[in-house]
Amino acid sequence: MADLDLSANFSIANAAAHCISMTDAMIQAYAKQQTKENTKKRHFIHAYPGIVKTELFGSLPWYLRAPTRAFSQILGITPGECATNLFTGMVEASTANEKEGKFWSCIDSKGSLIESKPTWTADQIQQVEEHTWNIIDTAVTASFSE
Repeated sequence: MADLDLSANFSIANAAAHCISMTDAMIQAYAKQQTKENTKKRHFIHAYPGIVKTELFGSLPWYLRAPTRAFSQILGITPGECATNLFTGMVEASTANEKEGKFWSCIDSKGSLIESKPTWTADQIQQVEEHTWNIIDTAVTASFSE
């Protein structure tokens, strides 16, 4: 928790893992608000879509386009399949977890609930929340001052 900016440990792999973790933390922060009385209950889901057959790789350099496109076509699923999997998983996960008073879930590319995701402590969530909003507020302020 001491290096939320990754200033001492930056790498592409660390940044990717960090993005996933911070998203998990913020989803749990929003979910925690759902336990307040007289709150319209919403369920927050972090979905991992997997490999989807799209034209996302079309903007890559020419030498990467063909291999990534082939990789996507062989291992990927169609956008429609992805949407069906994630929508079905979203409904099933939110229904199951809300019965237990839990308003967040993580689902995989098949829409299956990822049970192994750790629950963040209130202190960890607060640190990530403050850090996240500080970054956003700083960026918004900077964009208006230009």
